[in-house]
Amino acid sequence: MTANPPTSADPTREEQADAGRDDAIAAMPAIAPPPSSPTVVEQPFAYPTKTSTLRPLSSSTATLVQRLSVFSALTQTNRTVGGDTTSIIAHKRDPERDLTKTQKRVVLFLAAMGAFLGTVGQAMYNPLLATVKASLECSDLEINATISVYVLMEGLAPLLVWGPMGDQYGRRPVYLVGLGLFMLSCGISFFSVNVWMPFAGMFLAGVGVSAANANGIGAISDVFPKEARGKALALYYIGALLGPFIGGPIGGQISANLGWRYIYAFLALLGILLLFAFFLWFPETRDDNVNLVRKPNALRSLGTLQYPFVLLVTIWICVLFSANTAVVAQISRQYTTVYKFTDRQLGLILLASASGMVLSSLFSGRYSDKMAVRSQERKGSYVSEDRLRATWVGALVVPVGLILFGVGFQRELPVVVPLVGQFLLAFGTLWIITNETASVISVSIFWRFFFAAITPLFIITAVEQGGPARVYFIYAILHLLSAAGVAWVALAGAKYRMRRSPWREVDAAGGEHRRLESVHVHVKRDAAAA
Repeated sequence: MTANPPTSADPTREEQADAGRDDAIAAMPAIAPPPSSPTVVEQPFAYPTKTSTLRPLSSSTATLVQRLSVFSALTQTNRTVGGDTTSIIAHKRDPERDLTKTQKRVVLFLAAMGAFLGTVGQAMYNPLLATVKASLECSDLEINATISVYVLMEGLAPLLVWGPMGDQYGRRPVYLVGLGLFMLSCGISFFSVNVWMPFAGMFLAGVGVSAANANGIGAISDVFPKEARGKALALYYIGALLGPFIGGPIGGQISANLGWRYIYAFLALLGILLLFAFFLWFPETRDDNVNLVRKPNALRSLGTLQYPFVLLVTIWICVLFSANTAVVAQISRQYTTVYKFTDRQLGLILLASASGMVLSSLFSGRYSDKMAVRSQERKGSYVSEDRLRATWVGALVVPVGLILFGVGFQRELPVVVPLVGQFLLAFGTLWIITNETASVISVSIFWRFFFAAITPLFIITAVEQGGPARVYFIYAILHLLSAAGVAWVALAGAKYRMRRSPWREVDAAGGEHRRLESVHVHVKRDAAAA
């Protein structure tokens, strides 16, 4: 005998449970209603995405949860929507609200130190490539492969390791595991007897430091409100920019006095100090409020390359990253061969690049903000393509820096010429990256690191056969050609995009594209990715 389904007059099981709870909580004092769920912000160039809404709790159930202050453990359920995995995560921890000012400052300081660890390690190692090559008696290709594997893992590890791990366990475990891998890499490199040991060490180092790069901005966004986030991000990037200033000179002095291996002893000691600091004072910053998190589908992101306005910008960024890696891979070799630099002098070379990045960081953000205000006043809206208009300064400066760098070595001009080239290249690169749209970053993140990783494998042969002047002149031409495509995107990309599906349908539905395309004037500046 089967039970009849309840009619509209019969109370449902949920209504009966709510009625029973009403009596239990009626005598409790009233409190403020729970905060609303965070707003889901769509990315400008990405597809207009489907968003799921959480079924709200009944009023009595929500009140019971609030009054009894039940902080339940993490619960997560997954469902598939359009090829993406949608996770419903129920938490009650809110670091932006719960952490004190002192705790937030500690989070900011440690996040900045995590970014510093990655850049200071690169600044110590890259100028000493010629010294390491001579010590291990390996070829130029083999020693450059250590740079390639480092850059490749720096790009892949956040996508394959730290992103999923952070979603599952939080930011704090990601930092701790990443620092542990970094210290292990230092030990392997210190005891190297052949080139494959620093190769393995750089592999682990790339994985380890990318944990800090992948979580730094996220941790700051977790604990600081929007109105205070811009200043916090500026302080965060000071850590990344200090790396070349401190790492190059210190690495050169250590190598000259003790040997190149002891730069890894210094880095291991720094890693141990940071590991203890993160373990003792870094709280879990992931927001545990009820929220809907959409995990990105990598194949779907790659699918956006079919659109010219995404493909052209991605090509430009890949050329830019490849050119920068081509310069980094040749610094030690060229300065040692042409100018007979010692280890101490090699350690000072990166000060030119660091100065360019610092100067660019001081002016690029202000210029971008000014351009945003002008666009808003002129058109009444600010679309993502407008940000690309601010990149013209970097687009013109970068090729000049590349030509000076190559010609300076080819003709053995005074050492100030290639140093000025490095300065201009760093200045222009950071100027471009700070004005890059967030959606293009998400699409091109793999490709930029891929091209940067393969560049050291062919740049030696290219320079030996064609000469540095010709090679870097070709890079300058490729940069200008790809920048011309980006100029079209900046001037006409928005109109072209709105005539294409699915943006056309969104526009026809009521002009919602203006909301989807609006961006914050104060952008997150990803200088560490450079």
